[in-house]
Amino acid sequence: MVEKIVWSPIAISEYARMIEFLMMIWNVEIIVEFENLVSQNISMIHKNPTSFPIISDNVRKIVLHKNVSLYYEFNEKENTIEILSIFDNRQNPDKLKL
Repeated sequence: MVEKIVWSPIAISEYARMIEFLMMIWNVEIIVEFENLVSQNISMIHKNPTSFPIISDNVRKIVLHKNVSLYYEFNEKENTIEILSIFDNRQNPDKLKL
């Protein structure tokens, strides 16, 4: 099992923007569902960090929802995971910064 999970500043910002967007469009119940979805998937990554496909170099991707993907990097030497991005798949893919 992984010792440490770290969020990049970009991932933190993207996550906050998604929560703000959900609050404007939906309601607190949907935000709680989204937060639970993120938490459950990070828990799965924590238990088995190599179970999701590598998309480039050492970056892996997990689809949280048809509209949202989470990108992370597993460092085997340090036994850590860095959450790189929580990306809205409806955006231009060129906006994805890893």
